Amino acid sequence: MAKNKPVVCVEYLENYTYKSFVNFTNKSTPFWGVNYIYGNNGAGKSSLARGISEKGNSLGKGVALFNADYTRENLLFESNPNLISGVEATFGSENIDTKNKIAKIESEIEEIKGKIEINNKDIVSNSEVIKNKIKSIFDENKKDSKIRNKSIKLEAYENGSDWINKLKEIYSRDLNNSVSMDTLEDVDNILSCGIDEANKRITLLERLTSNLPGLSGDSFDFDKVISILEKEYEISASMPRDILDWIADGLRIHNEGDECKFCSSNEINVAEIEEKYNSYRNQEWSRDQSALNRLEKEFKDNIKSYESAYTRLLELAQKSGIELNVSINLDTDDMCGVLGELLGRKLNSPEASINCQKLAEISKKYSDGYRDMRSALDAMRTTMADEKKKYHKYVNNIEEYEKKSVAQGVLNELNEGSLKLNVEKIENCVENNKEYEILISEKIKERDAIKRKVSRYRKFMEYLNSELKNIGMPFRLHEEDINSGKYLIKNNQGENISIHDVSEGEKHVLSLMYFYYTLFDDEHLEVIKDDIEVIVIDDPVSSLDEGNKLYILNMVIGLANMVGREYKEGCKEKLGLKKQIFILSHSWEDYTVLSYHRNQDISEQFEVYKQMNDLGQLCTTIRIMGEKETTGSYARLFKEIYEISKLKDLSDITECQENHSLNSMRRVFEEYLSFKSRSVLLPQYNNIDRIVDIYELSIAEGDAKKGLISNNYRSKLSTFLSDINVGSHRIASVDGKSKIIQYAKTLMKYIQDTDKVHYNAMKQ
Repeated sequence: MAKNKPVVCVEYLENYTYKSFVNFTNKSTPFWGVNYIYGNNGAGKSSLARGISEKGNSLGKGVALFNADYTRENLLFESNPNLISGVEATFGSENIDTKNKIAKIESEIEEIKGKIEINNKDIVSNSEVIKNKIKSIFDENKKDSKIRNKSIKLEAYENGSDWINKLKEIYSRDLNNSVSMDTLEDVDNILSCGIDEANKRITLLERLTSNLPGLSGDSFDFDKVISILEKEYEISASMPRDILDWIADGLRIHNEGDECKFCSSNEINVAEIEEKYNSYRNQEWSRDQSALNRLEKEFKDNIKSYESAYTRLLELAQKSGIELNVSINLDTDDMCGVLGELLGRKLNSPEASINCQKLAEISKKYSDGYRDMRSALDAMRTTMADEKKKYHKYVNNIEEYEKKSVAQGVLNELNEGSLKLNVEKIENCVENNKEYEILISEKIKERDAIKRKVSRYRKFMEYLNSELKNIGMPFRLHEEDINSGKYLIKNNQGENISIHDVSEGEKHVLSLMYFYYTLFDDEHLEVIKDDIEVIVIDDPVSSLDEGNKLYILNMVIGLANMVGREYKEGCKEKLGLKKQIFILSHSWEDYTVLSYHRNQDISEQFEVYKQMNDLGQLCTTIRIMGEKETTGSYARLFKEIYEISKLKDLSDITECQENHSLNSMRRVFEEYLSFKSRSVLLPQYNNIDRIVDIYELSIAEGDAKKGLISNNYRSKLSTFLSDINVGSHRIASVDGKSKIIQYAKTLMKYIQDTDKVHYNAMKQ
């Protein structure tokens, strides 16, 4: 019945040429999931293993290859000068250069740290520039106050940017919290003088303020003057103005009865003269004439007050340094001239109406001039008062002002001035350092990942030492360092041993154990790594001592069984075979052990051999081996056990028989029980009842009187079943060679008692 071939990674080689392979193609004999390949030494078996590995790699499959080179490539022994007679073993090709990888990464880390250090020096140097500039700004603005410079240490902050930000923060706080001023220009102008000058300024302003002139006559009755000038008077007796004035003056200096001071006459009648004078004055024109005289004098007095105030205002503005912002240039001479001319014309001709257009113009100029003068005086007074307030405020708050001035200077330099470039350099260094720190972190993670991978091999040490103990190896591994991936080899007494004390076979065992261990993704060695898809094992027991062969064979058988289990899981998921394994051997005995009870649904057996091709060349090829070619092992194993059962002298048992006979007994008994029970019946202690039933039924068929098994034989049979299963997977811890002979007799008795015909046929 034809088998359904599973989906595999490497199905065949095509046009493979290497050594004895010439354009080799095996499409007619494709590979299966589990491949058992036999070939004599020199047949081309190792070349085939190489070709399978190369094909797997070319298909992008993860390939794990164990061959003769593996030990050299993955088990590196090196002398340790620190140990007098020690041997270090570094396992794994990836571990051989692990130290170099780690050293390279650590070198890269140090290189990056060097760049960080350079940046840190740049940060410090640029920070010193900033510090010096700030000190200069402080010294320039401190003047007479007792303020202190800010002492901000770079070391107190995580990086230079934090330090810069702190500088800006504290100086911004000084700027915002200081006593408010109208403008920074005001602050600068005030701070430029100092406290003494400020006090002098205050004194000057106070003195000048007290000397501000008063201003009178800002209102003048121009309407009255105009009404008089424009009115036409009727004069009954006209008298010149100068005469009237003369009379008035004379009346004031004379009393009744006095001698006339003008003519020395004693007949002067003062009362009569005064009566006549008053009569004249009481006339309308006389009254208005007097008004004109009074108004003229008032106007001139006002003009003098204006001119005096104007002159004084100019002097105060000059002394105080305060600029006048109003136009007060009034032409007083012209105004007085116009008024005088109009009044003279009226006094000379009272009956005439005088044109007052010019006087109206003067009135407007007069009122505007006085208004401007009043505004100028008020403005000067206000400005002086404000100035005094500012300087008083400065004197009272000098520290706050100077803090503000320093803060403004520092912030201007940091943000836009000469320090901006230094700030940018610091910030760039900080940002670069952050990137460097991230890179260092990534490098450390990479390094630690490698170290963790290496340190994983501590569990390998624990696993290997346990296995070395089970198979009776005379040495153990001792880890040199928890993360080194190196081990010291010591004997079972804990003494360092030399590399010359480790045999080639023992090195081979260590190497194959390592290979086996690295296939798995878990410490329990139950799950093969996902990235390992093709496993190639070429001569796993080559150069091994007989005592180690059984252990290695069962290790390889276990791998084949794992591939089989994964295939079953793949079938459930309709994925086919997940893994593929190739097991190659030059030993027919080892080959039959390895392929015994193979899963025929996913496996095939091949032979590598040489034959002449059409060109007369001796080339390597492969063929599928028939079932009959591989079933003859039962007869050979049976004869081996039979001969052991007949031995009388324990010294006749060979080392090979001692190490392998229990496995041979299990295989013979398993095949015999399966034949007798018509089903698979494993020779295990938990199947003792079924095994006894077969025994008793078989005996009863031959002789009814012997239908029951004896208690003694049942006890021997139970011990036999227990030990052959332990001994099939590792060297049995039985009591010497006598136990081997005893178990051989127990097995042969069972077969002889249950089937004499078969027994007699097989012992021949």
